[in-house]
Amino acid sequence: MTEFWGAIGAIGSFFGMILAGIAGYVAFRLFRVESGRDLKADEFRREQAEELVRHQATRIGFWVDSDAKQVVVLNSSELPIFRIRIVFQDYRSYDQVLPPVIFPDEKVVHFQDALVPGERIHVSEQAFREEALNKNGFYFGQGTYIQFIDNAGFRWKRAIEGGLSEPEKVR
Repeated sequence: MTEFWGAIGAIGSFFGMILAGIAGYVAFRLFRVESGRDLKADEFRREQAEELVRHQATRIGFWVDSDAKQVVVLNSSELPIFRIRIVFQDYRSYDQVLPPVIFPDEKVVHFQDALVPGERIHVSEQAFREEALNKNGFYFGQGTYIQFIDNAGFRWKRAIEGGLSEPEKVR
């Protein structure tokens, strides 16, 4: 009779090991599914945080008004921006086919401490001409850009062509 109960115990142990293996496999699969969900949720939160950082900067407009011969900066975001610098690096003639006039250093043409929502900055071509040694017939070249600090303390750079640089934390 002891052999009988010994055989029953061995069979029970064997099925217990199989059930433990199945439970371990199910737990492993569940862990992989939950880990995948966590990774996707972390990636989504990271993308949202990046979009939040870029949101205000993408709402800052910078363009050339050809009719008025000026550059315009518009803050169409909901928050102010700070330490706005309008800078040019090269300046080209658009009346004749001349080589571009390229300055070795950046020239700050306009500086303003703050720009509130809805406000614009207009800088005439005359201001650029004065920096370009009073030459006539020039326009705002590809090196023209603005630099500003958003409300979260990130410094941004937007080129006249529309490109927006990656932010740099300043405060």
